[in-house]
Amino acid sequence: MESPVKTIVCPNCGANATNHHNCEYCGSLLVRFVSNHIAIDKDSYGDDAFVFPGLDAALRNNLILQETSDDDMTVWTDFIANGNELDIQIVPSINATLGLDAENPFKSAKKPSLAVKIPYLINSPNEEFAIRSRHDLSVFKSMDIYPLFTEIGFQYGLYYLIDFGEDIEMASKMISNILRKVYGCSNTSFIDYNTEITNKKDVVVNVGDNVTTSKTLVIILSAIFIAAAIAAFAFLD
Repeated sequence: MESPVKTIVCPNCGANATNHHNCEYCGSLLVRFVSNHIAIDKDSYGDDAFVFPGLDAALRNNLILQETSDDDMTVWTDFIANGNELDIQIVPSINATLGLDAENPFKSAKKPSLAVKIPYLINSPNEEFAIRSRHDLSVFKSMDIYPLFTEIGFQYGLYYLIDFGEDIEMASKMISNILRKVYGCSNTSFIDYNTEITNKKDVVVNVGDNVTTSKTLVIILSAIFIAAAIAAFAFLD
């Protein structure tokens, strides 16, 4: 006899949800907090939680572009804080590991849906930046949402990913919290969002050694090793 599916009360809409990933009634990912026994911080995830201006619109635009683009295309959104490019990135959940030598952990993801991808280059050849990355990773691991992320290793360190589904509201709140706590942004920081579309075949180029690079990732890694190693230090310090 099959075990009954466990229901949990969705903190967002109050329904008895059986989907512990995103509530089947309202789409909220807050059910994951309940499923993982994580207390919900109202200051960070409640109705009045801070969200950086324009972030929810940028996420909505990403979803729209996913929905209207061909299947051989992918969409990503980069973040620029006070003129400095950050390494956090929004990608479609179905393409969360595109450009990485790793299987997509979000097997049930559908189009459109949002995922965040954050690299921590703790093995960077730039030791000063590696130290900074280890510090940032320790801050990230201290956050209440850390257990909700999936870890993927690569040559220069670790990627952390989470699938938001289409829950723009919670994605905006969680990302804003990460930007403030991990990246040192203040509530008055000017955040710009750059969304682009590219062909998937231009992204995936396997170069071995457990890391897959690409035109997209080369740009990201270049920003990390050059711009982030210099500009991010000035921004965070």
